[in-house]
Amino acid sequence: MMPTCKITVFSLIMILLMSLGCMHESMEASAKALTNKAADNKQPAPSLPLAFQLPTTNRALLQKGGEQTFFTKTGPEKHWSSGAYGCVRNSGGSMHEGIDIRSLSRDKAGEAIDTVMAAAPGKVAFANRRSGASSYGKYLVLLHEGENLEVYTLYAHLKSIETRLLPGVKVAAGEVVGVMGRTANHDIPKERAHLHFEIGFVGSRDFDSWMKRHYKDPNFNKFGNWHGYNLLGLDPSVILRARSDPDYQFATVVAGLPELMRLRVRGSKLPLAVRLSGLMVTTPHGEIANPAGYEIAVNANGTPIRIHPLPKWPGTTKARYELASVNNEIATKHRCRKLIFRKGAKWVLMDSGHKLADLLSMGASD
Repeated sequence: MMPTCKITVFSLIMILLMSLGCMHESMEASAKALTNKAADNKQPAPSLPLAFQLPTTNRALLQKGGEQTFFTKTGPEKHWSSGAYGCVRNSGGSMHEGIDIRSLSRDKAGEAIDTVMAAAPGKVAFANRRSGASSYGKYLVLLHEGENLEVYTLYAHLKSIETRLLPGVKVAAGEVVGVMGRTANHDIPKERAHLHFEIGFVGSRDFDSWMKRHYKDPNFNKFGNWHGYNLLGLDPSVILRARSDPDYQFATVVAGLPELMRLRVRGSKLPLAVRLSGLMVTTPHGEIANPAGYEIAVNANGTPIRIHPLPKWPGTTKARYELASVNNEIATKHRCRKLIFRKGAKWVLMDSGHKLADLLSMGASD
């Protein structure tokens, strides 16, 4: 009887340990979900202006006709615009969500050695120091708050990232954050070493749930909320050039960008509207206490540029979201994101459009 008794006790101990491990994992998952929810419902700093500066010593963007020496084009025979923002890749068939800034300094081996600097005061959100783990290579994401907005900047293909830059660390505008390079999960020739730079908004703080809903591979997302699919870029060139305007305001510049379409989202509570409340359009009747939903105006990349609260739900379906309107001119000229297509006389969401709408409407509720 004794051996049987020993095996039974051992088994009970193992079951207890396994149960405790599962409880720990469950508690960690719950804590992560609560952290994301709290971040989504956190109102960004209202008073601080969001003024961005160039992240390298290359200032040619601000000079008339300086684009040729500012952007890194995709090949010797390509136009400088292939390094700009928008539908500029693969003969206009692919979206480039940032800008590629040309190197001005090289070492004896011809490698870029330009210092990369924070474009605005903020804090580190994420740093990937593994060269081949992403198409971004080694990349850094900073978060900046102001004008009732939470904005990210991204610095990619870095040769190195400053050691002290860990999540939560504060940085000053102009502070060195790394060295320009050509790291990526694909080959970037030495002569094309550059800084890929983005300014934009985070789609959702519950990105893992979105990813699991749309992609089967559980290992696909290695970067949490800082995966490129969750980072919706604006045109940095427009923002950087606009700063010279004496009446410059970041939110005003964004609101004035061309609109591709509006996505209508049902529900009085929308986490995106909290994090990006600076994009909220004031109605003629003032603030709406309990909106029936929102219309999110997005640019050709699908990046939010304005949010319109709705006093009543004018939608035609009971779905969580729907396509509300389309700017025909922009939709015809900028097709590379493949968000919508014309079906007869009507525009409809494509698969990528549904994924975008689902991302922006994450957490919507009454």
